[in-house]
Amino acid sequence: MRIIVIVYFILSIYSLNILLTTTDSWVSKDIRFLYSYLKENNHNVLLMAPLYENNQDDLPNFQKKIVRDGGEFAHLLPVHQTYFKKLRNLSNKGAKNVIKLFDSDFDPVLNTQYGQDSLDEHCWYINSSPMNALRISLDILIPTYYPDFKPDLVLVGPNQGLNSSSKIDFDNFEKYSLVSISLQDKYDLYYQNEKYFNIGWFNSVQLMKHNTFTKNIKFINKKILNLINSLDVNNGQIKLDIKFPSLNHDDSHCITSAYSDLSYKQIDNRDKRDRIADFEISQFELLPSGEIKKIKQQEEEDNEEDNESSREYASFKFNNDRYKQEIMRLPKRTTKKLNNNRNVYDYILSNCNIVLENLANDGKLNYEEIH
Repeated sequence: MRIIVIVYFILSIYSLNILLTTTDSWVSKDIRFLYSYLKENNHNVLLMAPLYENNQDDLPNFQKKIVRDGGEFAHLLPVHQTYFKKLRNLSNKGAKNVIKLFDSDFDPVLNTQYGQDSLDEHCWYINSSPMNALRISLDILIPTYYPDFKPDLVLVGPNQGLNSSSKIDFDNFEKYSLVSISLQDKYDLYYQNEKYFNIGWFNSVQLMKHNTFTKNIKFINKKILNLINSLDVNNGQIKLDIKFPSLNHDDSHCITSAYSDLSYKQIDNRDKRDRIADFEISQFELLPSGEIKKIKQQEEEDNEEDNESSREYASFKFNNDRYKQEIMRLPKRTTKKLNNNRNVYDYILSNCNIVLENLANDGKLNYEEIH
């Protein structure tokens, strides 16, 4: 009994409440496989993301029915949902040929604005832009459907394309620790694509096929998990932007293997005008009918004095000494030269390293506080 209590205590220490979203779609390969991987590693995860990869900004008219085309990759269409349920159950047979029914017995929320995946009640779509999807998740869906869920970390990604983080205004979520992860590779694949992935419940089953995509997903997910487990999320709000180089493709010279690894290279935060576009700040309310309605719409004001008073981000900390040694800052001389001649991102990525940009106000790592 004592052993069970100790094991439970250890697991609870490393278990975070994570809201997972993306600037791609809610059924893209990267976010779905990271979702299942984090859950398998004892984190409590909610997935709430845009219905489409290139989603419109405004919410559509509210109707209590599924989206006509089923959303990205037609995932919501009943014929696909039924097929994947049966196929998943068959692929996850247990001992003595007994089929384990992994799908919960629940009536999913389904309408034209937002809803659940009938294959997993903790996966939600929002039929709007990445910014609105994240705002609606934090302000509407979580308080309504998961009132006891308090996010320790908001994880945006992995997203396809190095500029994907520009679709999220970090300053609009000052109350939350937020980490954005972008990939130099851009391959728009459905996570249920049977050519590259197995249909199953467990991450190890889904990624059992041997190809470049499964290899990259497993590598990147492991790096993300190690980073998350090493962050000290109890010391103020964390704001990080992470970029992975292209990996293992014919047009990439960065190769992962059992004998190689990629290191993080930290850069200080740069001018925000180079990082984000102008954002429209919106607020939403949930009507008794279930409709979500925009209640406030204003242009973001460029008032540095107000911004500084409400956006006191912490210099982020790690609770693992290994990461203190792994994350090396580029020398100031090198950074200055790159800013004048060549993009600092390109320099780091072309050398097969991972960009880690600290978006805190001071933009610096405080090594003395890392423990």
